[in-house]
Amino acid sequence: MQHTLPYLAEAEHIAAKTGSPEQALAALRKLSLDDFGLFVISLPNKEYPALSKILPRMASPEIQTTWTGASGVELLKQTLAFTRIVESCAVRHTQKPLHGSTILDFGCGYGRIMRMMYFFSDPDRLWGVDAWENSLMTCKEAGMLGHFVQSERVPERLPVGDTKFDLAFAFSV
Repeated sequence: MQHTLPYLAEAEHIAAKTGSPEQALAALRKLSLDDFGLFVISLPNKEYPALSKILPRMASPEIQTTWTGASGVELLKQTLAFTRIVESCAVRHTQKPLHGSTILDFGCGYGRIMRMMYFFSDPDRLWGVDAWENSLMTCKEAGMLGHFVQSERVPERLPVGDTKFDLAFAFSV
């Protein structure tokens, strides 16, 4: 991870100076998706207190394992594989990069995949929708960034107002 240190130092400096998650995420997007993911799942990270203060804390290993059957780097590998498939399909079908897209994570759970979407878009363009109130509470307690709303279990409409999405996905719902 030595190669990531300059980018992480820059993002930490920006976070300390501005307190802006958007500006810090812009700096972190200079990392590869894999390195971005490794950093995001390390939060809070005592080596990066300013970033840890403004970015979401990762769910505990217990929550990860209970909800998905895996945790940590093992789960990150699965998440990154899905993220790459989503990105590839989105680009193939829209002929546009995923960066800056408005994205819906339907059945967001504790925010596992949503965290990877920070690599592509700022939080104000990300929506997490879940029917289970506990999911949304877990996201809130972790300091997840973006829009989080509760839907009906089998919704006829989503509670997102007139928001139009460039990408919507559901994983293991």
